[in-house]
Amino acid sequence: MGLKDIVTGRYAREAVRIGWPLVIVESLDSIVSITDTFFVSRLGDTAIAGVGLASYIGWLLSVFGSLYYVGVMVLVAQAVGAGKHGKASMVVGESLTASAALAIPIALVGSKYASTLIGLIGGSGPVLEAGSRYLEWRAIGIEFWFILLVLDAAFRGSGRTKPLLYSSISTATLNTILDPLLIYGLLGLPRLGVRGAALASVTSIAVGATLDYLLTTRFLDFSARPRLPSSQALHAAKVGLPALVERVVFAGGNNLYIRTISTCGATALAAHTIGVRIESIAYMPAFAISTAASSIIGQLVGSGKEGEARRAGFEIAGITALLMLAVGLSLVAMSPYAPAAFTDNPETMRLAMIYLILAGISEPGLGVIMTIGGSIRGAGETRVPTVINLASLYLARITPAYIISVKHISLMGICPLGQWLSMDLDIAVRTIVFIYVYHRFIHRMARRLV
Repeated sequence: MGLKDIVTGRYAREAVRIGWPLVIVESLDSIVSITDTFFVSRLGDTAIAGVGLASYIGWLLSVFGSLYYVGVMVLVAQAVGAGKHGKASMVVGESLTASAALAIPIALVGSKYASTLIGLIGGSGPVLEAGSRYLEWRAIGIEFWFILLVLDAAFRGSGRTKPLLYSSISTATLNTILDPLLIYGLLGLPRLGVRGAALASVTSIAVGATLDYLLTTRFLDFSARPRLPSSQALHAAKVGLPALVERVVFAGGNNLYIRTISTCGATALAAHTIGVRIESIAYMPAFAISTAASSIIGQLVGSGKEGEARRAGFEIAGITALLMLAVGLSLVAMSPYAPAAFTDNPETMRLAMIYLILAGISEPGLGVIMTIGGSIRGAGETRVPTVINLASLYLARITPAYIISVKHISLMGICPLGQWLSMDLDIAVRTIVFIYVYHRFIHRMARRLV
């Protein structure tokens, strides 16, 4: 990789053009979670810890939607690049119906077995009770979330990202209004506590999915009308299967990881939850640009320009690393102050500050991982990022974190510090491996799928 691969050029500018609306979209999506945490925090650290555990289980259940999300995004990008809009319409329409059907049993399992699932990752006592109440209702929204993912992938794969701003702004605004009303029982509504936060999120996601569908009729060059699942839904599922395996096993791994944090007590768990919520805003630029990279690389490969695709991937990764360096420094700078918005417990604030400093250090590497991973998927190879991400997660993060928790090792008198350092180790390892693999093998991995 030479300097010419990472200087800002036309592909970096194109990634920014596609990605800047997604930065706002992803930030607004994170604001929904942050808003839940902010209002729930007024119920105490136990409520925060419970919602934090429930969110990890909710993430595990929700990632099954990536079966169609990744497949639709990659196939739509390549179909648009090849000028096959009819193919794009069939992929989206069939995947909508198939994804909605897939969501039904997952939502039922999450709602019915909420207490059991949260107990498996260390929830107990009042924390388990709070988390179960939240997850029982939050799981219902998985149906709307899966529909939203397919529509979202259609916009992203086509490179039309600005329309997503409308639905995301509406979703975030509605959630912000509903949260205090339902959590605290204002304006004559019943006081639902953590259940109110879950219900506010579910309602907001349902409205967002509806708006996204209406926007497809105006802004996409192909129809998103639901169709009976057939060969195209199967094709999308086949393309997305490696990403699904990655995200399910990755989410499962993160549930093992959060279990090591829970051994440090409710205060540490609350601090971790607050830190993750704040960080979720910080890595949104990388996530947005990685999606843009998938679209750009997919369209280049779809049009037969594999050599240009390789150069574009490095170019986009370079600008993302610089952007995330600035984001990481901002995260470190705000670490002493931001946690105070969620808690008045001095120990919780101190631990959350430490987490944010360590997270800020890792942001440039995270940007490279997400962008190069997105480029490889856009090129048509969805298996390699799965192998790299899972191997590093389990070997570099979970294994040392588990050993630290079992041996009750407390670095510098801080119980979660060892677990958080293993997070930075994982990101460093993945950054190095992704750069090497992309540099050496992207010409072999690129392949046309439509």
